[in-house]
Amino acid sequence: MYIEPIPIEIEDNKVFAQIAYLLDGTSIINEILEIRESFKIQKPFDADNRNAWKTHLLKLAGYDLNEYKDMKKIHAGDPNLDNKEWEKLKRWSVENEQHQLQFVQLQKQFWEKIAHVRRLYHYPPLYDDVIIQAVLFNKVSHFKSAYARLTHGNETDLLIGDENDIVHKIILTPYATREDVLAAFDEIKGEETKKESQLTDPPFSPKLEADTRNKIRDFRKWYWMNYKNNPDKVGYRKLAKLTGMNMETVRSGIRSYSDFISFKA
Repeated sequence: MYIEPIPIEIEDNKVFAQIAYLLDGTSIINEILEIRESFKIQKPFDADNRNAWKTHLLKLAGYDLNEYKDMKKIHAGDPNLDNKEWEKLKRWSVENEQHQLQFVQLQKQFWEKIAHVRRLYHYPPLYDDVIIQAVLFNKVSHFKSAYARLTHGNETDLLIGDENDIVHKIILTPYATREDVLAAFDEIKGEETKKESQLTDPPFSPKLEADTRNKIRDFRKWYWMNYKNNPDKVGYRKLAKLTGMNMETVRSGIRSYSDFISFKA
C-alpha cells in the first residue's frame, strides 16, 4: 500500500531532517491513520483554521452546532445579560451537560493518543505538536525546539509532557539573568546519563554529510517519487531528466536518503 508522504514545510534543514526521520523512518503513518479513523477525520483540516478541529470535536460530542454558536453569543460574564437570556443559557447548559463531558473526554483521549504515539518512537514532548499537525492537517509547517511558559504551582501543561515524561526544566527567580539561564542550560546538557539519554533523546542520531543535509528536500522528494510501492513510480533515468541532474547524482541522493531514514540508533 502506498501512502503519499506528509509534506514538511520547515526552512531549517536540520529540523527538516529530524521531522523527516520521524515521518519517513518509522511506521508512524499507521498510527496517524488510526487516530484519524478513531476521530472520524476524513480529510485534513485547514491549518490556518484550528477552530475547525474544535468544531469537529463538538459535533462528535453530540452538540447541535447552530445552537452551540447561538449560545456562545450569550456569555455568563456579559454584564448586559438580562434574566431571560440568563435562564436560557442555564437551561441550555444543563441540557447539554453530557455533551460537554463528552467533548472534554474526546479532547483528553486525543492528547493521550498523540502522547502514546510519540512515546512509541522515543521522542520528547515537544514533538506532540508535530504529530498533531500530521494528523489534523496532513503537513508539518512549524516546530519549536524549545518552549517557555509561565505557570502557576502544579499547573499541567500538555505541551511539555506529564508525569510519564522526563522533561528538563529551568526554574527562574525574578532576579535571574541571561547568563544564569545559559549556565543552567549548560548544566542540564551535561546531565546526560545513559538512562536519561535513552528516555529523552529522539532517535535521530545519524550524522548527515553536508551534501545530504543541504539537499535533504530534493533527496526526500526523489526518494518518494522512486518509491517501490508508488503507483506512479519514476525511474532513475526519468528523474534525472526531470531534475536536470545526471543519473548517478539522482541514484546517490535516493540512496543517501534511504540510508538516513533506515538508520537505527
